Amino acid sequence: MPVVFGKETETNKIKVESIFYQENDLSSETQAQGVIIKSIPDPETIEGKAPVLYLNKLDNTLFYEYVDRELTESEKLNKILRDQETMKMALDDLIFSGGAL
Repeated sequence: MPVVFGKETETNKIKVESIFYQENDLSSETQAQGVIIKSIPDPETIEGKAPVLYLNKLDNTLFYEYVDRELTESEKLNKILRDQETMKMALDDLIFSGGAL
C-alpha cells in the first residue's frame, strides 16, 4: 500500500509532498513519519486548474484542492476556437432570426 509524506498546512490537513509505493522497502522509522493509504484518488481534469493532493489526518483520506495555473498553448487555442464557434452561432441566430447588424 502507498505511504504518503508531507507537511501539515492547517490543523489536521497535510499537503502531500511525496508518495512511496513500496512500503516494505522503507525502514520502520521512515514508515512512522508517513501515513499508509489504501489508494490514491485520481484528480479531475479542470482547465486552468492544477490539482494539489492533501491528507485529512482525522480519517486518513486523501482529497484534492485545485489551484489556478496558466493555460497551456493547447488550452488557449481550444478556448479561442470555442469562443469563435460561440460568436459564429450568435451571429447566425441574429442573421437568420431576422435581426439586423
